[in-house]
Amino acid sequence: MNTFIHPTAIIDSKAELDQGVKIGPYCIIGPNTKIGKKTKISALATIEEWTEIGEECTISQGVIIGTLPQDTGFEKKRSFVKIGDRNLIREYTTIHRGSKEGSTTYIGNDNFFMAYSHIAHNCLIEDGVIIANAGTLGRLCY
Repeated sequence: MNTFIHPTAIIDSKAELDQGVKIGPYCIIGPNTKIGKKTKISALATIEEWTEIGEECTISQGVIIGTLPQDTGFEKKRSFVKIGDRNLIREYTTIHRGSKEGSTTYIGNDNFFMAYSHIAHNCLIEDGVIIANAGTLGRLCY
């Protein structure tokens, strides 16, 4: 099972890519990230630090995962995003890190986030959730 990285993608040396991962053109994969087996990341997606993505996920064009939370009280401490297996994350969705030191934005398995969805800091999304186009979950949604 071969991993494919498009020559225009930028992959930090501290990123961990499992077998069969496919990284498309102009993607950016930051430090301290883990991408699970057979996950596909399409063109122009950005996976920022302290993000873990499970196996067999599909990350569509322009998605941004692990960016800093939109929280005026955020003190730029280490926080995380953890995404389970078989999630379909469509175009231009954003998923933010937790807003407190050591906190996590958590997404379970088998979810479908349609285009332009937004998952704010510290949300906890279980399994089998569908969020329609441009749907927004504010901070601390469970």
